[in-house]
Amino acid sequence: MNYSDILEYAEEAGIKHLSYGKTDKIEGISNKYPFFLISFIPYSLQGKEKYISDRACADIAPFAQANHYAELTARFKKLVSAICIKTGYKKADFRIFSNSPFPEKQMAVKSGLGVMGKNGLIINKTYGSYISIGGVLLPFIPKGLPEMQYNSPGCDKDKETWDDYRQQENTPLCKTCAACITACPTKAITEKGLQKERCIQYYASTHTIVPQEIMEKWGTTLYGCPHCQAACPHNRKDLQEREKISLGRIGSTLPLDILISSSPEHIKQLIKKSTLASSWLDTKTLIRNAIIVAGYLRCKSLSPAIEEHTHSHDSVIRDAATWAKKQIAN
Repeated sequence: MNYSDILEYAEEAGIKHLSYGKTDKIEGISNKYPFFLISFIPYSLQGKEKYISDRACADIAPFAQANHYAELTARFKKLVSAICIKTGYKKADFRIFSNSPFPEKQMAVKSGLGVMGKNGLIINKTYGSYISIGGVLLPFIPKGLPEMQYNSPGCDKDKETWDDYRQQENTPLCKTCAACITACPTKAITEKGLQKERCIQYYASTHTIVPQEIMEKWGTTLYGCPHCQAACPHNRKDLQEREKISLGRIGSTLPLDILISSSPEHIKQLIKKSTLASSWLDTKTLIRNAIIVAGYLRCKSLSPAIEEHTHSHDSVIRDAATWAKKQIAN
């Protein structure tokens, strides 16, 4: 199958910004997938869509305000269907990925889609890091591959392994810029990269006890810490080409009283089909995050609900509630 055919099918499936590469020097990918296609959605950064303006709310970062991962998956499913019709392959012969265990950032760098930033995110030369990545592993190498057009400086097509890229200047778009380092409230970013054990987003997506020093800097984050991306100079372009995806759109805030007072089952219904409902994110983690926000904001009206959580059987929720109770009392 020719790559020109794939480009045509990709356009019909709504896939733009398509890049590609071979998988032979990428760890963690079976040799039955010799090739990958990768793309991204440059997501919308439109103003806050408040749930209810007069209630204390927790914030959702732009990447999670709609289900960009599910949208990318749906588009690549259409592409795979078209390829199968053309080639006779079965859908099971392909592996679609978006926010998966596969080394997506490594593939993004190798394909020229972008380069690593100091905050550990992929930065695209045009759209910055406000992008969601997805792609598909192919069981064959297409014919007629064009000369690769690398989108970002620092992507050397002769250096194909991840170690080679890491041995180059790690963040060629960042250079001496320290905007994200300065903006990070927990000092999780250094010149050497991201320290996940200090990253708010790491804790926001992981059901574990949050250190007190991190909770004290938590802010209003429910899911997706926004600070490093908001500070990045490469994210300051106002581009009309950004997409506002409707699939799983939940907006930029959710009210704390609902998150803290509701059962996990009720919250699951509230966030259904959104990024917050993803399998890797425990609903109890969102409750824990909301409790931390309430403590950070010292929301006295939520004291009774938080008091109940201090007796939770879940040690992670209980620890956060105990901290929040003390914050509100001070």
